[in-house]
Amino acid sequence: MRARSFLSTYAIAFGMLSLPFIILFLASFFILINSALISLGLTFSFISSFIIAYNFRKYKKSVLFSNSELFVSNLIASLQEFGYLVKNKTATFIEFEPTVYANFFTGNISISLHNNSATIEGSKLYVKNIANS
Repeated sequence: MRARSFLSTYAIAFGMLSLPFIILFLASFFILINSALISLGLTFSFISSFIIAYNFRKYKKSVLFSNSELFVSNLIASLQEFGYLVKNKTATFIEFEPTVYANFFTGNISISLHNNSATIEGSKLYVKNIANS
């Protein structure tokens, strides 16, 4: 599973957040339900989905390091705190996959190691946290 794009993350988030209000809308044909509640709920779903999709979209960032062994060990430790496990590891590439704990809107995180730099690709929220630590 790769990191999701903005549009696919938005569609998933909107579908999950708006589902109760869509059910209420359909139920309003059979029972009396305040239509303001439904419209406010759908508006909340629309806006919240943009916020979720912005923070969990696919993102790429390069970071510099001086000691590659220390960098990789710190990277593995910090990603394990976020709920990621090493899926594939070579000398120049590491791929992490999310556990159930981290799998809500995220995908895999991949790190390409170069001489004294690394390119981290994955969900924006996690990549920024990793790059800043």
